[in-house]
Order: sequence, then C-alpha cells, then structure tokens
Amino acid sequence: MEQHELLSGVCDDIELLTGIKTVIYDENQKIIHSQPDMMCDFCKEIRCHRQLTEKCLACDACGFERSAQAQDIFIYHCHMGLTEAVAPVTENGRTVGYLMLGQILATGGRARVGACIDALADSALRERLYAHLDAMTESDEKHLRATARILAMSAAYVRSRELLSQRKSATGYKIEQYVFENLQNPSLSAGTLCAALGFSRTALYNASVASFGMGAAEYVRKVRAERALHLLRTTSLSAAQVAERVGVSTTARLNRLLKAQTGQTAGEIRRQKKG
Repeated sequence: MEQHELLSGVCDDIELLTGIKTVIYDENQKIIHSQPDMMCDFCKEIRCHRQLTEKCLACDACGFERSAQAQDIFIYHCHMGLTEAVAPVTENGRTVGYLMLGQILATGGRARVGACIDALADSALRERLYAHLDAMTESDEKHLRATARILAMSAAYVRSRELLSQRKSATGYKIEQYVFENLQNPSLSAGTLCAALGFSRTALYNASVASFGMGAAEYVRKVRAERALHLLRTTSLSAAQVAERVGVSTTARLNRLLKAQTGQTAGEIRRQKKG
C-alpha cells in the first residue's frame, strides 16, 4: 500500500479514541505500517524474553491463518491471555493485506491474564507483569470487533485508491482483473491474455510494462508466486493443492516458480513458517 499514510492517520485516531493498537501487513504478512509505539508495556516486557516472543509469533501466525481461512475477523486470546484480532483486507474477493489489532485486556479478562502470569517461573518477571497488568484498563471485545471492521473497510478504500493511481490505463486494469480471475487456469499466459482481451502481443506487452513494470508473462508468474507464497504461509494446503490453485501443473513446477521468484521452494517456505 503505497498510500498507507492515509490509513495510518485512521489508525492513530482509533488508538486515541479506543486505546487499541493496530499493525498493517501486506498479503505476505510483512509489516507495512505500525504506530511508533506499537506495543503496550505488558507486551514489551514479554518480548524481552525469547521463549515468550516465540509464543507471541506463533499466536500471530495462527491468527493470520484462521482469518485467511474464514475470510473474516478472527478474535482470539494470546498465550498471555490478552485479546487480539486479525482482519483481512479484501479486494474483489481476494486478500490483499491484514490488520492486526489488540493487546487489550478484555472485560473480565484480568483473572485469565493473571493465571498466565502465575504460570511463569521467573518471580521477578511475574512481579513486573503484574505491575503492567494493574495499569491496564479493561475494554469490551465488541469494541475490538467494531474497530476491526472500520479499519478493514478503510484499508480496502486506501487499497482501491492506490490501485487506481497505479493503473496507467484501462488496459492495465483489464489485464489485472483477467489474471486474478483466471489464475487457476494452467493455460493462462500472454497468449491467452491477447486472445481474451483482443490485444496484439506488442500492445499487451507495452500496457503491462506501463502498468506493472514488467511484461505480461512475467506479471503472470509474479502473481502466481505471490499467491502461492500467501497460501503456503497462511493455510495448511499441501504443495500440490497450492500448485493447483495457482494454475501450476505439478509441485516440481511450483518449486521452480517459487525458487525463481522468492529464492525458496515450497518446502523451505513451510519449514520457515513452522520455525
């Protein structure tokens, strides 16, 4: 989202009004915006400890996966009992990013967080966490869900504005739509784009370069690789199922595609996710 500064202002306003912090991710779960002070004091303390940090990252990964599977807001309790939410940002039925909101103490959740603190072996850490917990105010989960919905709609609006500003012509829009709508078709290529959209190869190539910075064939490969990477990171689909969903005939060809585009095979991407 090149224009994410529009959304960052909304995120700042939301935090001012509700105290809820927000992080914006792209479809590959890479942070593209976070507020300067993105963690509450409680979570900052947790992130000072490697094993607890690993549990935080596992919670985040689970939130992304459940949100992606449901294509809806997923609200959950992290390993320390705080309430968080992941909301997908969608465009034309596909996920183009995520919002992660949270680090809130839900109404009635103080005892749950306290139980998580009590389970820790480090007495000094327990004391510091209780001090942070005492300073936290409780929030209703309904407000978290409402905030997630508002931000998801705002993010979709910003995404649409960005895409409109990036499209150099109606041709670029047609190419993009056709590619995403037919990505599962193994026959999708520059040739099928020409036939479907009524362009000569030269016209198609020039329009693709103007809109995406690359020829149509390369653009198709890029979109396939990005979609495969997203599915490998956010779902439990097998490599063969991922290949089918992105229009690649075999797992071997999927690995060649991913290796060329990302430097990793499907198996390496999955192992990185588990790690």
